[in-house]
Amino acid sequence: MRIVLILLSLCLAFPALSQSLTEKEIKVVGYGEKKFKKAPKKVFIVGFDLYFQMTASAEAQAKSNANFKKGSASSSMTIAIKGVDVPELTQITNNVYADFVSKLEGQGYEVMAAEDAAQTKFYEDHDLLKGNMNSAQLPGFIKATPEGYGYFVKKITKKGKEKTGLLPINAKLSKQLEDAVLMYVSFNFRAFKVKASQSSVLSIASVKGGIDFKMEGGTMHIGYGNPAGLAFNASMSSLLKKPIPIEGIFLNEDEKFKQVAMGSYSPAYAGYVLQHSQSKQITHQAECDTEKYMATTTNLMKQYSGVVLDQFFTYTN
Repeated sequence: MRIVLILLSLCLAFPALSQSLTEKEIKVVGYGEKKFKKAPKKVFIVGFDLYFQMTASAEAQAKSNANFKKGSASSSMTIAIKGVDVPELTQITNNVYADFVSKLEGQGYEVMAAEDAAQTKFYEDHDLLKGNMNSAQLPGFIKATPEGYGYFVKKITKKGKEKTGLLPINAKLSKQLEDAVLMYVSFNFRAFKVKASQSSVLSIASVKGGIDFKMEGGTMHIGYGNPAGLAFNASMSSLLKKPIPIEGIFLNEDEKFKQVAMGSYSPAYAGYVLQHSQSKQITHQAECDTEKYMATTTNLMKQYSGVVLDQFFTYTN
């Protein structure tokens, strides 16, 4: 009931948009898919990671050692989103996760809690974490996981980066969970592009940037069982064939940002050299329509998971 109420309230808050995603944009591969019909009606969601780019930074440095001129220059730029922050990302993430769980439960699946998996040998050297917002996982991005959702990490670095292992899902874990179906979900939204360049001859440092909002990646891995060895009884993996451009979200989406710095010089023939440096950092804001951002990202992720799960269900019914 709680999941249903969340879905109803959030759907009412988000306006319908024309942006869509179909099976044509998604590549699905696998093996033994018909064997999914024999799997228990239990799912453990190993990971549910949503990545949202919030900032982009670049820096250029140039030094000149020409015969008659010596100098240096540096230029930097940081672009940041305005209009979306942790509260909005939390709402998006919770909504997408609630929709995902609802789709599974609608087909009779029990979604296992992380506390159940914590009893397995597979996770005996892992730590259980709850849903959070992590800005250390990928520079410039927020890694969002749903509130109340539990997942496991092998370690957390001093900088806050989570280490989970090489494989998103593992057949040994499925076996230890009595052949439960394992699922891993990840989406990535990139907002900016930046480029740095420099000329050592002229001692010029330049940084250019702009808004380039797109759904850059979508991945789902599904597998169950481990008869012998490392392979699953059945496995499905999906990915986005190419990034999906998203327009009409940022108010200044056509604006081009540029910052250039030129070094100051002193004559080399004076018997001594005075090197001067000139550096300037400009922060640019990319203001978005909050409701459109939330609705578009949410709908694209729901559509993606719907396409893949629908195909999965054809093997289980």
